Amino acid sequence: MEPVAIEGLRGLLESRNGLRVVAAETSLMGAMDAVRELRPSILMVDRAFGMHAVLDCLRVLQQAELPTVSVVWGNSFSRVEALRILQAGAVGVVRKTAPLDTLLDCLHRVAAGETWMEGDMLPHSARPVRSGHSPLTARELQVMELVERGLSRSSPKK
Repeated sequence: MEPVAIEGLRGLLESRNGLRVVAAETSLMGAMDAVRELRPSILMVDRAFGMHAVLDCLRVLQQAELPTVSVVWGNSFSRVEALRILQAGAVGVVRKTAPLDTLLDCLHRVAAGETWMEGDMLPHSARPVRSGHSPLTARELQVMELVERGLSRSSPKK
């Protein structure tokens, strides 16, 4: 993400409901270093880093057993990508085109321990039919159902 965009997002987030941005990094490596050092409650990861890099980052974060939860935001997500992001350890998926109130709702809910995905990210008409072919694996279907029911994330591993 570009420095000007980072500062704009920082200003918007910090002007609302007591949110505080403790670091803004332009690389995933820098973000992970900041997470290890500062231990923020939420890490926002830009999908623009590339799907594989984002998934790797989420897995590293999950294995590190840090108190930080992650939200991935991007211009667009396929339903398969959104579910894979959740499977890799993110607890929120939101589009960059979402209104600010939607982004804030996502951040507050994941901070409260919920899993969050934009309501229209998996519209009913796009959901796979159980009896027919689906591009989703059985596990992805299960994750999708749990997210749709609004189940909160599981407790961190000890």
